[in-house]
Amino acid sequence: MNDLDFKGLSFSPMQFVHSMRQAHPIFDDKDDKGHYKQQDADECYSSILQSMREPLKRANEDEEDVIGNLFEIELVNESKCKEAPEEESTISNEKVLKLSCHIDNNNKPINMLSEGLRISLEGDIEKRSPTLGRDAVYHKVSKINKLPQYLCV
Repeated sequence: MNDLDFKGLSFSPMQFVHSMRQAHPIFDDKDDKGHYKQQDADECYSSILQSMREPLKRANEDEEDVIGNLFEIELVNESKCKEAPEEESTISNEKVLKLSCHIDNNNKPINMLSEGLRISLEGDIEKRSPTLGRDAVYHKVSKINKLPQYLCV
């Protein structure tokens, strides 16, 4: 029998929703009329993965990072100061659980996933410049070094 043909009894996810609101109070916010505020799906996804990460490590005999092994993306970032070209660029590694994908670029819709990912992997940031002794604008370019078993965009 095909699993899709089997229809079990319906259930209300209220216990899950209640647990989510306890663990992450932002999902318990209400408007001035007492209705729960709408929340971002991306924020919910990130919160669920972060909540599961440590308990799964503890439950695993080897304390393996199950969430990291399944979902973690390794990026290599290069930052170059736009205001001090003589400053040496910095290289850093970063681990993230999802890739961001722009869907709009200065009011121009993006029609291709590859274009949205490319735009999301580079841009300007502000951070402290040791050369200038103040905050400065840097151009940051991220490159994917390692993909996970399950890629979330």
